[in-house]
Amino acid sequence: MLIFEINNKIITMNYKRFSERLNLFIYDQGLNPDQLSKLLKNEDGKSPSSKSIYNYATGENKPGLEFLQMLSNHFPNLNLQWLIKGIGGMYISQSIKKVELINFDDTHLKNRIGEFQSIIEDLTNRVKKLESK
Repeated sequence: MLIFEINNKIITMNYKRFSERLNLFIYDQGLNPDQLSKLLKNEDGKSPSSKSIYNYATGENKPGLEFLQMLSNHFPNLNLQWLIKGIGGMYISQSIKKVELINFDDTHLKNRIGEFQSIIEDLTNRVKKLESK
């Protein structure tokens, strides 16, 4: 089971199927199949029909490579590994951030903690000055 927070709403679902992940992506973009259809174009400038996208989203049909390429071209941050297989985060940047966090060493963390301590100290001093006025 996966838990997502989208637009301040907690959504829990078991996203085992492509259609469920496609629906989540469309929802996250604030779109519906008709709107997504108008955004996507292939190399010839043709868009998929909203009925085709609806059928992919309901699981009635499976999308082809051309549809996935259109998605990737229009939404370059969409993680196709997630969309197709359910691996990683919905967006490439989410997957990268997870890897970066895992690879941080102690030195980096100590430096970041020092930066935050300086910021906290500065903010504390500002608050004290405002309180004394």
